[in-house]
Amino acid sequence: MASDLELKLHKAEQLLHAADTNAAKAILLRLLRDHARDPEVNQLLSLAFTQAKQYSQALYYAQASVQARPESGELLTNLGNCLIFSDKHDEAILAFERALALNPALDLARHGLTRALIESNRLMRAIEVMRDHVMRNPKDAEAARTLAGMLIDCGNQDEAIAVLRTAIIHSPNNLSLLSGLSSSLNYPANIDPTIVFETHQRFGEALAESTPARPPATPRPATSDTRLRSACSPLIFERIPALRTANCSSNIWIVLVSSWRSTMHTGIWTRCQSG
Repeated sequence: MASDLELKLHKAEQLLHAADTNAAKAILLRLLRDHARDPEVNQLLSLAFTQAKQYSQALYYAQASVQARPESGELLTNLGNCLIFSDKHDEAILAFERALALNPALDLARHGLTRALIESNRLMRAIEVMRDHVMRNPKDAEAARTLAGMLIDCGNQDEAIAVLRTAIIHSPNNLSLLSGLSSSLNYPANIDPTIVFETHQRFGEALAESTPARPPATPRPATSDTRLRSACSPLIFERIPALRTANCSSNIWIVLVSSWRSTMHTGIWTRCQSG
């Protein structure tokens, strides 16, 4: 049977999940009177104060939880996050590294370490950490997108494209990955224009599938469809079914206008018009 402490901790967790921060803090502060050194009480108080954006108090209780249980990778990960919120990036890096030394499988610690490294302008080290994480977790689409973004920032476009393509194999309809790949392919001079076009087409179709249908709007001049048709040849518009859906045209318009800034797309339009 669960103890009174366990029941109250569970109730506080539920309140935090429901974003009822004040009620959770009230329970936990009462528990603290009799359980000042309990790691779970201090951990949840840290999370409650973080949720309330009271970062100095959150850090205090995160430190208390680690003092009570110094060999916990999870508590060290929370400490690292609190140190980031307090702009103490060097200390955060040490906390995340300690957490990973205790448990190399702690993905949250690796993500936190990457964030701390980025915010302290150690981009190359951050890339190493996230590259290792993506190799261990090839299905982590968010991590692949983060890694690709850092690689692009460093001018390593080819590896970024390779990372995104591999991630899309595991998550073929992930809009963030498809958007990133579409954008990345706009600029390298050695990319076949057909590949660029097909990638944008795939992104457009995934976007159309994920966007809820909207009721037809009242006809008016210069709709997204008419702007799109005037900007592209009718053949291009008809080749991409996603462009013909009312709920997608404005989004694809943005993609095409952005993409048109690349001279590579001149070749795409010419190729499509010629069939």
